[in-house]
Amino acid sequence: MGTWLFNGIRQLDYPMIQGSTLIIAMMVLIANFILDMVYGLIDPRIKAAQTEEG
Repeated sequence: MGTWLFNGIRQLDYPMIQGSTLIIAMMVLIANFILDMVYGLIDPRIKAAQTEEG
């Protein structure tokens, strides 16, 4: 993925740069979401604090 992005930057391939950036951003968002869900399952205090606020 990084090689594709680097080659796109070197060749000024704007659609490749935009696509690579979009995919990387989506992967980071999905990883953060999954980590939040797993952390809530591992640590029960997180789930208890969320239910008390709402």
